[in-house]
Amino acid sequence: MPTMKGLVESHYQETFDTVYADATALVEKDRVQGMAQIRGLLRSMYTRQGNDIDGRGHFGDSDLAATIAAYELVLSDMKKHAPEKVDETTKVQ
Repeated sequence: MPTMKGLVESHYQETFDTVYADATALVEKDRVQGMAQIRGLLRSMYTRQGNDIDGRGHFGDSDLAATIAAYELVLSDMKKHAPEKVDETTKVQ
């Protein structure tokens, strides 16, 4: 029988893989708009990460952490391959 830790790790990996693939497709379609959209989503997710008054539980925390990690990795990968001029209004701080 799978352990809770194993289930959460499996959920994290599945979420990460899905979000990474979707975000990569988004920036490949339109690099500037895609990266701006990801930055906006990250701002919201970092806020949501700190607001856990009702409790997300293990799977909710895993989902949020995997999504943030995937978006951050896509932004990092895109910056490595072809640096862009950054629009400071959409930059995550």
